[in-house]
Amino acid sequence: MFSQILGNSSRLPSLDFLRGFAITIVFLTHFGVLDLQAVGVDLFFVLSGHLVSVSLWSTLRKAEGGTSYLIFFLKRLFRIIPAYYTFLVLGYLLAVLLLKDISPQDIPLPREFPQYFLFYRNYGGPPSRWSMEHLWSLCVEEQFYWILPGMLIFFTFLLPRLDKRFVAAAVLLLTMGIGLKAQAMVTDFAEWPTYTHNRLDAFGWGIVITLLSRGKKGTQHPLFNNKALLVLGTLTLLLSLTVFSPLPELVLRTLSPVCWFLIILGLYQARAGLFKPFRVLAFFSYGIYLWHFLFVIPVQHYVGKGGLGFLVYTLVTMVFAVLSTLCIERPCLQLRDRFMRKVFPKKDQEAMHAPEVPIP
Repeated sequence: MFSQILGNSSRLPSLDFLRGFAITIVFLTHFGVLDLQAVGVDLFFVLSGHLVSVSLWSTLRKAEGGTSYLIFFLKRLFRIIPAYYTFLVLGYLLAVLLLKDISPQDIPLPREFPQYFLFYRNYGGPPSRWSMEHLWSLCVEEQFYWILPGMLIFFTFLLPRLDKRFVAAAVLLLTMGIGLKAQAMVTDFAEWPTYTHNRLDAFGWGIVITLLSRGKKGTQHPLFNNKALLVLGTLTLLLSLTVFSPLPELVLRTLSPVCWFLIILGLYQARAGLFKPFRVLAFFSYGIYLWHFLFVIPVQHYVGKGGLGFLVYTLVTMVFAVLSTLCIERPCLQLRDRFMRKVFPKKDQEAMHAPEVPIP
């Protein structure tokens, strides 16, 4: 299995490394091992902006009209919903079992279920329910999956060229994300960092990476693998988390995506043996993301916050993540491929093989 993961030539090792690195940051932060102020989530958003736009660009070039968007949404549906809804049901039952005696306030109430099932928990407001509160970021991602196609459809009436539409979408996302955060810092209106409109610029930086990667065939953009950008992004991020910490929340949410943008450019086509463990984690990252948060409170309560507690937290999370990946995600993707081969004509089936989009 590991040889198949590491030998997949359709994926850039550097991007899988960064996805594995991002889930590691999130995993460690939520247990209290370190506090990197949620910059791992910013990395996920920039990566998603890039990889969603790559997938959508490829689909739009290979399929016609509305069919291309239908293929894109069906691929997202089969990729996200089965494992996510399984977690919502089984995770809730486990939360009742594990938290009812030690932290009942962290179990979602039935009247709050629509926020999770319909992907608007990030706008739901207090109270927070620890067992499922991390799902706000998946809600942001899901909303972006609708925002970007909506923008591209709108720009179809103004811009005939596909690349120009993506340029316009990137500019609009960057302007809206940074502008809305700026007004929030001045007025305190809609300032919460879980709101999608305050994270749009992170996705915009990801689309800029896509635009840079769409150069002449056989050529590499000079900004890729630029070590100066890698050093600049890394140092700026480290300084913002140490010397200049704590920055105002929305300032950090603006600066962090820029740093990850520079780091991704600096590593874009790099290859290294160090990447391999993180690439394996990337393969299971969606399952890790879904399940890890649920186990923090019970493990720390019954086992402790030390090394043994962290070991138990890691093992339990990985068991559920592996089961989620191998028993739900992968079979549903195979079912998706069979279903789409039957539904779509041969001329549109090439669009089904547009790059898969890693998600948190």
